[in-house]
Amino acid sequence: MRPLESDEAYEVSISNAALNHFIDAHGGDRRAAEAQIRSLLEDLLAVDARPALRHPETGRWRLRTQRDKFSVTLSRDASVVTGYKARHVDRTYAQVKAGVPSRVASPRHRERKKWFLALQTELPFGVGVMTARLFARLELGFEMTEDNAAEVIEQMRDYMARAGISLPTQEGESRVTDSAGLEWTFEVLPEQRPYLVRVSWGTEG
Repeated sequence: MRPLESDEAYEVSISNAALNHFIDAHGGDRRAAEAQIRSLLEDLLAVDARPALRHPETGRWRLRTQRDKFSVTLSRDASVVTGYKARHVDRTYAQVKAGVPSRVASPRHRERKKWFLALQTELPFGVGVMTARLFARLELGFEMTEDNAAEVIEQMRDYMARAGISLPTQEGESRVTDSAGLEWTFEVLPEQRPYLVRVSWGTEG
Protein backbone atom coordinates (compact mmCIF):
# COMPACT_ATOMS: atom_id res chain seq x y z
CA MET A 1 0.00 0.00 0.00
CA ARG A 2 1.32 3.43 -0.94
CA PRO A 3 -0.05 6.86 0.09
CA LEU A 4 1.23 8.43 -3.17
CA GLU A 5 2.53 7.60 -6.62
CA SER A 6 6.29 7.90 -7.10
CA ASP A 7 6.04 10.95 -9.36
CA GLU A 8 4.20 12.79 -6.59
CA ALA A 9 7.41 12.89 -4.53
CA TYR A 10 8.12 16.25 -6.16
CA GLU A 11 4.72 17.72 -5.33
CA VAL A 12 4.71 17.32 -1.55
CA SER A 13 6.06 19.88 0.92
CA ILE A 14 9.17 19.19 3.02
CA SER A 15 8.87 20.32 6.64
CA ASN A 16 11.60 22.19 8.48
CA ALA A 17 11.81 19.22 10.85
CA ALA A 18 12.69 16.82 8.02
CA LEU A 19 15.22 19.23 6.54
CA ASN A 20 16.84 19.81 9.93
CA HIS A 21 17.03 16.08 10.59
CA PHE A 22 18.79 15.53 7.28
CA ILE A 23 21.25 18.38 7.86
CA ASP A 24 21.92 17.24 11.44
CA ALA A 25 22.71 13.75 10.14
CA HIS A 26 24.68 14.52 6.99
CA GLY A 27 25.49 18.22 6.84
CA GLY A 28 24.94 20.32 3.73
CA ASP A 29 22.38 23.04 3.07
CA ARG A 30 18.59 23.08 2.89
CA ARG A 31 18.48 22.99 -0.89
CA ALA A 32 20.57 19.83 -1.06
CA ALA A 33 18.61 18.29 1.83
CA GLU A 34 15.31 18.86 0.05
CA ALA A 35 16.58 17.40 -3.22
CA GLN A 36 17.91 14.27 -1.54
CA ILE A 37 14.81 13.72 0.58
CA ARG A 38 12.63 13.97 -2.54
CA SER A 39 14.86 11.52 -4.41
CA LEU A 40 14.67 9.06 -1.50
CA LEU A 41 10.89 9.45 -1.28
CA GLU A 42 10.54 8.81 -5.01
CA ASP A 43 12.38 5.49 -4.67
CA LEU A 44 10.46 4.57 -1.53
CA LEU A 45 7.20 5.13 -3.38
CA ALA A 46 8.42 3.03 -6.29
CA VAL A 47 10.17 -0.23 -5.49
CA ASP A 48 12.96 0.10 -2.91
CA ALA A 49 10.80 -0.02 0.20
CA ARG A 50 8.92 -2.15 2.65
CA PRO A 51 5.14 -1.76 2.68
CA ALA A 52 4.17 1.67 3.95
CA LEU A 53 3.22 1.69 7.64
CA ARG A 54 0.51 3.92 9.07
CA HIS A 55 0.57 4.90 12.73
CA PRO A 56 -2.76 3.87 14.27
CA GLU A 57 -3.06 7.03 16.41
CA THR A 58 -1.50 9.85 14.39
CA GLY A 59 -2.34 8.51 10.92
CA ARG A 60 1.13 9.40 9.70
CA TRP A 61 2.79 7.28 7.05
CA ARG A 62 6.27 5.79 7.40
CA LEU A 63 8.19 4.49 4.41
CA ARG A 64 11.56 2.80 4.78
CA THR A 65 14.15 1.03 2.66
CA GLN A 66 14.36 -2.74 2.70
CA ARG A 67 17.28 -2.76 5.13
CA ASP A 68 15.79 0.02 7.28
CA LYS A 69 18.76 2.34 6.80
CA PHE A 70 16.66 5.27 5.59
CA SER A 71 13.06 6.29 6.20
CA VAL A 72 10.71 9.21 5.76
CA THR A 73 7.47 10.07 7.53
CA LEU A 74 4.51 11.65 5.78
CA SER A 75 1.60 13.57 7.29
CA ARG A 76 -1.83 11.97 7.61
CA ASP A 77 -2.90 13.28 4.20
CA ALA A 78 0.54 12.51 2.68
CA SER A 79 0.99 16.13 1.61
CA VAL A 80 4.04 16.88 3.79
CA VAL A 81 7.26 15.02 4.58
CA THR A 82 7.34 15.51 8.34
CA GLY A 83 10.40 13.42 9.23
CA TYR A 84 13.62 11.89 7.92
CA LYS A 85 15.84 9.30 9.55
CA ALA A 86 19.11 7.62 8.60
CA ARG A 87 20.28 4.71 10.71
CA HIS A 88 23.88 5.20 9.55
CA VAL A 89 24.82 8.83 9.06
CA ASP A 90 28.18 8.29 7.37
CA ARG A 91 26.46 8.21 3.96
CA THR A 92 23.38 9.72 2.41
CA TYR A 93 20.97 7.60 0.40
CA ALA A 94 22.42 9.05 -2.79
CA GLN A 95 25.93 8.01 -1.71
CA VAL A 96 24.74 4.49 -0.93
CA LYS A 97 23.18 4.23 -4.39
CA ALA A 98 26.39 5.54 -5.95
CA GLY A 99 28.44 2.86 -4.20
CA VAL A 100 30.39 5.15 -1.87
CA PRO A 101 31.99 2.80 0.72
CA SER A 102 30.85 3.01 4.33
CA ARG A 103 33.22 4.19 7.03
CA VAL A 104 31.12 2.63 9.78
CA ALA A 105 32.38 -0.91 9.34
CA SER A 106 36.03 -0.10 10.03
CA PRO A 107 37.72 -2.10 12.85
CA ARG A 108 38.40 1.15 14.69
CA HIS A 109 34.73 2.11 14.60
CA ARG A 110 33.63 -1.34 15.79
CA GLU A 111 35.98 -1.12 18.78
CA ARG A 112 34.70 2.36 19.62
CA LYS A 113 31.10 1.19 19.35
CA LYS A 114 31.80 -1.82 21.60
CA TRP A 115 33.36 0.48 24.19
CA PHE A 116 30.40 2.88 24.06
CA LEU A 117 27.87 0.05 24.36
CA ALA A 118 29.65 -1.14 27.51
CA LEU A 119 28.69 2.14 29.18
CA GLN A 120 25.00 1.36 28.64
CA THR A 121 24.72 -2.04 30.31
CA GLU A 122 22.70 -0.62 33.23
CA LEU A 123 20.51 1.64 31.09
CA PRO A 124 16.88 0.67 30.41
CA PHE A 125 17.33 1.99 26.87
CA GLY A 126 19.99 2.03 24.16
CA VAL A 127 21.55 5.12 22.62
CA GLY A 128 23.99 5.76 19.78
CA VAL A 129 27.21 7.74 19.91
CA MET A 130 25.88 10.51 17.66
CA THR A 131 22.72 10.97 19.75
CA ALA A 132 24.71 11.11 22.99
CA ARG A 133 27.03 13.69 21.45
CA LEU A 134 24.06 15.77 20.37
CA PHE A 135 22.55 15.65 23.87
CA ALA A 136 25.88 16.78 25.35
CA ARG A 137 26.02 19.66 22.89
CA LEU A 138 22.38 20.76 23.26
CA GLU A 139 21.81 20.30 26.96
CA LEU A 140 25.19 20.08 28.70
CA GLY A 141 27.06 22.62 26.61
CA PHE A 142 30.18 20.59 25.85
CA GLU A 143 31.48 18.03 23.37
CA MET A 144 31.40 14.39 24.38
CA THR A 145 34.73 12.54 24.38
CA GLU A 146 35.83 9.11 25.54
CA ASP A 147 36.93 10.71 28.81
CA ASN A 148 33.54 12.21 29.68
CA ALA A 149 31.14 9.83 27.87
CA ALA A 150 30.19 8.01 31.09
CA GLU A 151 29.24 11.37 32.63
CA VAL A 152 27.12 12.22 29.56
CA ILE A 153 25.24 8.91 29.84
CA GLU A 154 24.63 9.46 33.56
CA GLN A 155 23.41 13.01 33.04
CA MET A 156 21.15 11.87 30.22
CA ARG A 157 19.53 9.33 32.54
CA ASP A 158 19.18 11.91 35.33
CA TYR A 159 17.68 14.45 32.93
CA MET A 160 15.07 11.97 31.71
CA ALA A 161 14.14 11.09 35.28
CA ARG A 162 13.74 14.77 36.26
CA ALA A 163 11.72 15.50 33.12
CA GLY A 164 9.44 12.52 33.79
CA ILE A 165 10.09 10.96 30.39
CA SER A 166 8.54 7.49 30.26
CA LEU A 167 10.10 4.91 27.98
CA PRO A 168 7.74 3.63 25.28
CA THR A 169 6.62 0.01 25.30
CA GLN A 170 4.67 -0.19 22.06
CA GLU A 171 6.65 -1.32 19.00
CA GLY A 172 7.52 1.36 16.49
CA GLU A 173 8.66 4.96 16.76
CA SER A 174 7.43 7.45 19.33
CA ARG A 175 8.37 11.00 20.26
CA VAL A 176 8.14 12.83 23.58
CA THR A 177 8.70 16.56 24.03
CA ASP A 178 9.66 17.64 27.54
CA SER A 179 8.73 20.89 29.26
CA ALA A 180 11.92 22.58 28.01
CA GLY A 181 11.04 21.82 24.39
CA LEU A 182 13.58 19.04 23.89
CA GLU A 183 12.18 16.26 21.72
CA TRP A 184 13.15 12.62 22.40
CA THR A 185 12.57 10.08 19.62
CA PHE A 186 12.56 6.41 20.57
CA GLU A 187 12.20 3.26 18.51
CA VAL A 188 11.09 -0.08 19.95
CA LEU A 189 11.90 -3.26 18.05
CA PRO A 190 10.51 -6.73 18.94
CA GLU A 191 12.08 -8.19 22.10
CA GLN A 192 14.54 -5.30 22.48
CA ARG A 193 14.78 -2.42 24.91
CA PRO A 194 13.78 1.03 23.60
CA TYR A 195 16.44 2.76 21.52
CA LEU A 196 16.91 6.52 21.71
CA VAL A 197 17.13 7.49 18.05
CA ARG A 198 17.40 11.25 18.31
CA VAL A 199 17.37 14.24 20.66
CA SER A 200 16.49 17.59 19.11
CA TRP A 201 14.75 20.85 19.82
CA GLY A 202 11.08 20.46 18.91
CA THR A 203 10.32 21.74 15.41
CA GLU A 204 7.32 21.79 13.20
CA GLY A 205 5.98 18.60 11.65
